[in-house]
This record gives sequence, C-alpha cells and structure tokens, in this order.
Amino acid sequence: MNESDFLALVDRAVLRVTADIGRIGHLVCTQSRSKNEPTIREPEMRTAFQQEAEASGVFYGIEVPTKHTYSFKGKSRRKALIDLAFLTSPIETDRDVIVEFKEGQPSGGLTGDSDELDYPTITKDVHKLWAEPARSGRCMFHICQAANAGTLPAVISKYNAVTLSAKRSASITISDHKGRANEYGGGWFILYVFVLRGRGTSLGSSLQRYRWSGTEWELERKAELVPSI
Repeated sequence: MNESDFLALVDRAVLRVTADIGRIGHLVCTQSRSKNEPTIREPEMRTAFQQEAEASGVFYGIEVPTKHTYSFKGKSRRKALIDLAFLTSPIETDRDVIVEFKEGQPSGGLTGDSDELDYPTITKDVHKLWAEPARSGRCMFHICQAANAGTLPAVISKYNAVTLSAKRSASITISDHKGRANEYGGGWFILYVFVLRGRGTSLGSSLQRYRWSGTEWELERKAELVPSI
C-alpha cells in the first residue's frame, strides 16, 4: 500500500464514521457522553478502518503482537500489541502499515527525575510505531469526541513533547534486536487528529493530518466534515 492509497483509505474510514454518527455500517455505537451524544472510541474507529479494508480487499490484523520486546514503566521486557496492521499478504509477518489509536487528552506532566514532559500512553505507542518493522509506513490516529479552540493545540503539544524521546527509545529498542534492525525500519509516519464534534465557533467534524518534521508535528492538511445528524 503506497502512502496515497493509505491516506485515501483513512479519508473513507472517517466518512463511514461521520455519515451517520452513532452507526458505522451495521455497528451501533452503544456508549454516549455529555448531551447524550454517541461516543466514538478506539474500538469503533478501528472497526471503520477494518470495514474499509474489507471493502478494498486489503488484508489486516488486529491486536497484532510486536516483533520486538518492550519495557514500559520499569516492567520486565515483553512483547506488546499493535492495534491494527495492514498486511501485504495473508501472512501475519508481512506488515505493510501499522496503526495505533488513541482517544481524549492523555494525562501526564513533568517526570520526577527531569524537566521533560511525559504522557506515558502516547509515549509508549509512538515508541512502538517508530521501532516496529513496517514495509511502507506507520500512523497514529487520535480521536477527540469534542473540541474547542484550545483542544487541538493541547493534543499536539503533548505529541511534540514526547516524540523525540520516544524516537530515541525506539533506536535503542531496534539496536537491542540486531536481527531485525534493517527489516522495514523506515517509511513515513503520519499523525491524524479526528474531531467528532466542534464546540463554540467550530461546528461539525474535522480531520487534521500532521507529519513529523524531525523536531515537531507540522500540520499538512485540515478537512472540515459536516456530520449528517
């Protein structure tokens, strides 16, 4: 799957979610939050990606075991899971694009032994995405149920705060697994932020795409979407 094919797949998956908020195909979103509005969590969003993969004839795997081992929060090294992997064939090892999903405003702050900011749930997923072998690329897809003018800057600031350190950790992980050090380690890395509902002066849904510049996440595209509700 080349990059343009993947970007088009993401657009189509998001349209599945916003076409009739509360349903994704025959999947009914059973949870709601404020104002009785249906909630799109990580599992529902992943389902939209899966439905689009099925429609496009693309092989995929969910909760795919990592090839490397990791140690998060001081625990012993063990394999982790990748939320979604698009495959080049029905063979699990033929990983083409790997995707992690995240929702909301992850907690965190200054670490106890340094002046660095850390948001652990973001850091570990970005670490995995940088480190894990993938033939074409990798993607972080972040869901915001609702957003006002300050929501997106807050989310992006958290990714900016942890990505460099996560990439350094990923380099160590790769060097510790020498046998896989050169196995599809490059490719593109894209961050999406999907806003289901705008608040204040911003109404409807939106999808922002960011690309890592080497120092920060730079906005590449913003698309306004109007849900049919």
